Amino acid sequence: MTLTPDGYRERLVDGVVARYLRQFGMVLIEGPKWCGKTWTGQRHANSKIGLADPSGGFAARELALSDPAQALDPKSAPEGEGWPLLVDEWQEAPAVWDAARHLADQTIDKGRFILTGSATPDDTVVHSGAGRAGRVQMRTMSLLESGASTGACSLSSMLVGDRPTAALPAFRINDVIDLVIRGGWPGLPEAGSPDMPGEYLRTLAVIDVPHADHSRKDPRKVMTLLQSLARNSATVVTQKTLVADTGLGDDGKDPAASRSTLARYLTALERLFVIERIPAWSPRLRSRTRLRTSPKTLLTDPSLAVAALSANRNTLLRDLETLGLLFEGLCLRDLAVYAQSIGGRLFHYQDNSGLEADAVIETTDGWCGIEIKLGSHQEDAASATLLRLSEKMTTAGYPPPAFLAVVTGTGATKTRPDGVITASIGALGP
Repeated sequence: MTLTPDGYRERLVDGVVARYLRQFGMVLIEGPKWCGKTWTGQRHANSKIGLADPSGGFAARELALSDPAQALDPKSAPEGEGWPLLVDEWQEAPAVWDAARHLADQTIDKGRFILTGSATPDDTVVHSGAGRAGRVQMRTMSLLESGASTGACSLSSMLVGDRPTAALPAFRINDVIDLVIRGGWPGLPEAGSPDMPGEYLRTLAVIDVPHADHSRKDPRKVMTLLQSLARNSATVVTQKTLVADTGLGDDGKDPAASRSTLARYLTALERLFVIERIPAWSPRLRSRTRLRTSPKTLLTDPSLAVAALSANRNTLLRDLETLGLLFEGLCLRDLAVYAQSIGGRLFHYQDNSGLEADAVIETTDGWCGIEIKLGSHQEDAASATLLRLSEKMTTAGYPPPAFLAVVTGTGATKTRPDGVITASIGALGP
C-alpha cells in the first residue's frame, strides 16, 4: 500500500467505502478509536463536521443535537464544501442518524453522507438504515497496509486456482514479536510507541467503557477482563472461564447474575470495537455432524493484548505459547481485513468430533480453510487437519475448498506435495 503525497496511507477499506458510496445514500465507517476512520472518511468526503473535535466540535454538536437536518447541510460545514459530507463521531449526536437517513431518502443521488463512529449507541437509533446505509467495519492496519507484508501471496488469486511456485522469504521470531507489540495503529512511528497501548486500555477502562452505556463499571474489573481476554486471545472462551478469571459478578449464589454482569461488560467492549467476534462457520451439510456455534473472541489489535498482559520482547521470547496466541490474533485481524476487501467473510470451524480450523474464508469464488501456526515445524500437523476438514466437507456434500493453507510466522511460502499451501503472513495479501 502506498503513502500519498498528502501523507495519507492507503487502506484496503478505501475500495469498500468507494464502492458503497456508489450504491448507498449514506456510508457508516465503524471501528475502534485511532484506527484511522477519520482519515479514511476525509479521503472520500468533500466537507466535514466533527462532533468530537475540540476545535469546533462543541458548536457542531450543539447544532446537530438541536437541528440535525441543518447540521447536515454541507453549506453549514466548518470544513470543505459539497457532497459527500463527513460526520465524524456521529454517535455524539445520535439524532444525526435518522436525519441523514431521511435526507438521503429525498434524492436518488448516492454518496451523500459518510458517518464515522467509534462506539455503537445503545438504544438511540430508531431505524436500522437497511437499504439506505452501507456499513463498513474498519480495523487497525493489516501487515500489507503497514508495509510489513509484500502481498505476493494473494487470497483472491488462490481462490481462482493460482498457487505459489517459488519460495518467498519469511519472518524471524524477533520480527513476529516486534509486529505483535507494535500493532496496526496508523500514525505511529515504524518502531511503534511502547506506552500507547497501555494508555489506550487505561482510558478505555476509566472513561470509555462506563460511558458506553452510561452505567457504573469498575475500571479494575474492566482491566481484569481485558487481561483474561488477552490470555484467551483467538480462542472460543466460555463465560465460565471469564467469570473464573475475573470474578465479575461471581457471588457464589446466582450464576445467572454472574453471567449477566459479565455480559454487560463484554457488550460495552464490543460496542467500542475493542473486541471482535469471529463467528463459527455453519455450512449446510448432508450429514449429522454437529457444528459448534460459539464465536472466537479476540482483542481488536495484538498490541492491546500485549499491554493487557504486561508483556515485552523478553517475556514473549520465553513464552512461545502465549506468543502463538497473540500471533493468531494478528493473523485473524489481517485475514478479516483481506476477506472484507475481496467481498468475503471470515469464520472459524469446530465440530463435535474435535476437528477445528483456525479460519475459514467464504466468498462467491468458493471457500478456503486456514490453520495459523507460529513456526514451520507445525506445518505437517496443520496440513493434516486441513485435509481432514476438506474430506469431511466433501463427504457431507459440500463443494471442495478452493485451497487449503497454513499461515505461518517463520515458515516459507510454497505449495506442499499434498497440495496444501504454506504462506508466510509477511507475504499474504488480498
